[in-house]
Amino acid sequence: MLYLILASLIWGTTPIVAKLAYAQGISPLALVEVRLVVGALLFTFYLRSFRVEHLLSKELLALALLGLVPNFLFYHMAVKHTSAAAAQVLESTSVAFAALFAYLLREERLSQRKLIAIIASLAGSALIFYSYASGSNLLGDTLAILAALTWALFTVLASRLLASLREEEVLLLVFTIAALALLPFAAATPVITLNGALIALAMGAVHTFLAYLLYFRGIARAKAIAASIAFALSPVVAIALSALLLHEMLTSPFYAGAVLIVAGIIVSRNR
Repeated sequence: MLYLILASLIWGTTPIVAKLAYAQGISPLALVEVRLVVGALLFTFYLRSFRVEHLLSKELLALALLGLVPNFLFYHMAVKHTSAAAAQVLESTSVAFAALFAYLLREERLSQRKLIAIIASLAGSALIFYSYASGSNLLGDTLAILAALTWALFTVLASRLLASLREEEVLLLVFTIAALALLPFAAATPVITLNGALIALAMGAVHTFLAYLLYFRGIARAKAIAASIAFALSPVVAIALSALLLHEMLTSPFYAGAVLIVAGIIVSRNR
C-alpha cells in the first residue's frame, strides 16, 4: 500500500504542474507525447532487456490503446478546461468504475470490507468536490469523468497482466505502444517553448516513470480496487498544495473528506 500512497502523492501535483506547462504554450497532446516518450526511454534504460513478443499481445495493446492513451488525453484536456481541483477529484471517482470492471471481468470479489472502503472513498471525494470544484466547467468536468473511467479500466487490465509479467516490462511496452500511437498527431501540434519542454520532461521523469513504477508495484501487491481507493488521496494533495500556494484556508468539508478517504485506504488495506 505504501507504493500506491507514494504514487498518489506524486500525482496530486500533476494538475498544478500541467497548468504551468500550458501557461508556457505547450498543448495537452504535446505534453502527453513527451511524458510517454520520456517514460518509455527511462524504462528502456531501467530494464535494459525485455521480451519483444509481448508487444503484440492483445492484452497489452488493450492496456495501452483503451486504457493509457485515452486516459492521458482525457485527463490533460480536462486540466486544460477545468480547475486543477475538479480534474483531480473527478478522476479519483475511478474507484467506482474499477469496482464495476473488476466485478464484470471477475478479477476481484467485492467483499463487504471493500464496499465500505469504496463508499468511504467516494463520500470523501464528493465532499471535497462540492467544497472546492463544483460548477467549474461542464466540458472539463465531463472529460475528467471520462478520464476516471479509462483510468479504472487501465488499472484493472494492468492488475490482470501483472500476474504474468514484471511491472517494469509492462510499463515499458505500454508506454512505447502509446507513444507510437500518438506520435503522428503530436507531430502536428505547434512547436513548444523551452520552458514548456523542460516542464514536460520533468513530468515524464517524475509523474510518469517514477509514479507509474510505484503504482504498478502497488497494484501487483494490493490489486485494482485497493489501488483505485489509494488514488483518491491525490486530490487531497492537489487541493492542499493549491491552498498553500494561494494562501487560502482549507474548509471543514475538505478535512472531513480527507478523513473519509484515508479511512477508506485503511479499510481496503485490512482485507
